[in-house]
Order: sequence, then structure tokens, then C-alpha cells
Amino acid sequence: MSEQFEGFNVSRSFTRRTALVRGAQLATAGSLAAFLAACGGSSSSSSSSSSSSSAAATTAAATAAGATTAALSGEIVMMNYPEWMGKTTVADFKTATGVTVKQVEGLTEGTSAAAAQVAQNKGSYDMALGGPVLAAMLKEGNFLQEINPANIPNLANVPDFFKTAYPWGPPTDYGKTGFAYRKDLISETPTSWADFWSLAPKYSGKVTLFDYDVDILGAALIYKGYSVNSETQSEIDTARDALIELKPHLLAILPTDASKPLLKGTAVMGMDYDYSVSYAQRENENIVWVSPEEGMPAYLDGWLAISGTQKLPEVEAFMNFLLEPKNYAGFINNTGSAFLMPDAEQYIDDAIKNNPALAYDEAAAKTIEFEQFLGEEATKIRSRAWQEFKNA
Repeated sequence: MSEQFEGFNVSRSFTRRTALVRGAQLATAGSLAAFLAACGGSSSSSSSSSSSSSAAATTAAATAAGATTAALSGEIVMMNYPEWMGKTTVADFKTATGVTVKQVEGLTEGTSAAAAQVAQNKGSYDMALGGPVLAAMLKEGNFLQEINPANIPNLANVPDFFKTAYPWGPPTDYGKTGFAYRKDLISETPTSWADFWSLAPKYSGKVTLFDYDVDILGAALIYKGYSVNSETQSEIDTARDALIELKPHLLAILPTDASKPLLKGTAVMGMDYDYSVSYAQRENENIVWVSPEEGMPAYLDGWLAISGTQKLPEVEAFMNFLLEPKNYAGFINNTGSAFLMPDAEQYIDDAIKNNPALAYDEAAAKTIEFEQFLGEEATKIRSRAWQEFKNA
């Protein structure tokens, strides 16, 4: 897929989020234990603390000496999604600092595979893009390098809400699960998950979900007044029952192309991702995105420094460079993702900043609950609930 919509490369977002990456964003049951066992890591290991102290000392010394970008050199090796970068960011950073950034694909097979790739190639990576699950796995295995926020002054451009949710490094982008409807095919104006559930019987056979347990179960948990990251059996069972209630009214549970039935008109309402709805709206202006007033499940990604890196000053300089508003806008304009830096809005393409599915909305952002790694037992409970819904 390479179709262009108003400056977006559609293939980038779909390559990243609709393949195994999103399906494996939350690690499967037992994967963290298996990862640590395979790598011989544990939270009690001292290897991380020594490398962290060494790298921190290097950064502190450079800062104390009044180091400038002229003191930076060499190459950063970064694990990233294919093309998940501003078109000129890497070249611009090299021009500004002399530092080369080598991007290595390593996130397309899921979080556990990415963590294993870092662990099995110690010393090969300086930084990586990743969400809370990858950060948790790397930290537990002592593969996560602490950064010094004082060396990344442009973090001040990121709202505290996102920095609190992503404490391991600079957050970069996020994606929400809401729903969309065809305003030309229904007479109501739904604004909540409660509306979604109450309207489903009226439009029976014309409602869709997508086939990803974490987000759909998360939406049902919010609908019932619980946390997206609930680990409680009774709450998860209640969310399962709410989904089973919807099932007789579903046209389909879609593994891909969740917006297609809305485009065709065979569905009038469907749960979907913000980026997917934004693309569909470019083909049909009757599709309306809803940020449910009760809140939304969401993922959040950011940059992580890898323990043992000898390039921490360069890594921190790159993180800071990307958070300069024009550079950050280049990242968003090329990836088509929802953005989290209001100061960059003046440089962001109209097709993103004016689209309700992707535009920065402080009030809506504060209703988001980001998905976290929940551990083996909770993951088993949730996986079982999802299968019971699918089998009902």
C-alpha cells in the first residue's frame, strides 16, 4: 500500500500498527519471565547500574564543561519501525551535530521479539522507540539506560500529562481507540460508549469491532466504569459480558481494514483507531470520529536509551533535537500520527491538526488511559475473557 492522502504516506501508519506490532504491543502471558530467563537478566542485577552510572558521569562531565554540539561525534544505532521518522530529521541532525543515525528495523515482530533482540545483541543498540511494555521489559532485564532530563531541555515542550505517563524518555506519539459513525445513515449523534452500546440493537447487523483484545476489552472496561488496565476477575468478566451483549448485533469482527464497512455503508457505526478513521474521512466526509466522553484506551510511544550505550550524550542530543517544534512537526507530518506537542501545531499539516481524530485536544487527552504491561496472571485472565467473547 502506498496511496497518498494530502501529504500522508498511508503505508507507514498501516505498516506500523496493523501488522503484528499492535497485536503484540502487550506481551503475552509469561513472555516477560521467558525473556528474562533467556537473557539471564533480573531486576537485582548490578550490570545496569554500573553502565548507567558511567554514562551519566559522561553526560554530567560534558555538561559541566559547557559542551556544545561540536563535542558530539560518531554514530547512534537506533531500533525503529520502518520509515517512522521525519523525512529530513536524520540528515538535519547530522548537519547540526555531525552525528550519524543508523536506523535498524526491530519492532515489526512485536514487543517480546524487540526486547530479545536488544538483550541478545548487547552493546549493539544505543536507543529504541517503544511503548510502556517494551520499557518495562527492558527495565526489568536491566537493559534500560536512565536519561538526564536536564540534557533534554525541549522536554519542556511536552505536556506534563504525557511525561508522567511515559517516564522513561521523551514521549513521541500516541493512538486512541474510539468509534466512528456515518452521520448520513443514522439520525442520532452519539458521544459516548454508552451511546454505542445503546444504539447497537437499533442498527443490528451494521456495527463492527476490530479484532484486537487489548483495545476492545479496554473500551468495554471503560464503558462499565473500570480501568483499561484492570486486573480484577469480576471487572474483566463484566466487560466480557458487555461485549457478548453486543455480539448479536455485529456485522463483523475485523482483523484488518476496520473502516472499510463504514466507507461502503454496510456498517453505520464501528470501533476503530484514530489514524484509521482519519484516513477514511478523506474518502467520505460523512464519517464522524467520536472521542467517547467516558474516556479511551490508548497506546503511547517514546524514545528509550539502551544500557551500555557509549553514546548517551549523542542519544540525549537527538532526543532534544526531535522535540524542537519544527523537527517534531516533520516527524508527525511524515508518520500521520496523533501529536502530543501543542507548540508544534503551527508547523503541522492542516490535514492532521484540523482532523478531530488526530488534533490535539487537551480535555480529550486527559480522558485517555494508556495500556500497560499487566503481568502473567492478569494477561491470562484477559486472554481467557476475550476468547470467551469470541466463542460466544
